[in-house]
Amino acid sequence: MYSGNNLYNPNIWTVVKQTVNKANTTTTVVSSQNLSTFGQSVTFTATVKPSTSGTPTGTINFRDGSAIIGAGTSNSSGQASFTTWTLTVGNHSITAVYKGDSNYKTSTSSVPRGSELSTQ
Repeated sequence: MYSGNNLYNPNIWTVVKQTVNKANTTTTVVSSQNLSTFGQSVTFTATVKPSTSGTPTGTINFRDGSAIIGAGTSNSSGQASFTTWTLTVGNHSITAVYKGDSNYKTSTSSVPRGSELSTQ
């Protein structure tokens, strides 16, 4: 801080407050099979993309309806996978839920119409 002299006044520092919010994310999920047979292995891969630069890290839960059926940790590409062979016969609406981290907000994938996994 400048204390001044007979020609100039002292310098007064101004404090600027800056708030930085978490960035939004978008999560998508794809299946290795759109139609499977009971007992067949199916892999779900979720991708989390930020609205800004960087790579979201942390946990991604895979849900069948409201039930968590598995989880994975986001890799350096913002992806996580989960493989199962225990789906019951019938239709399954699979979503991926990114839990967020210190820099990125949570997000949930949608289930596009007609993309429900069907096990026969």
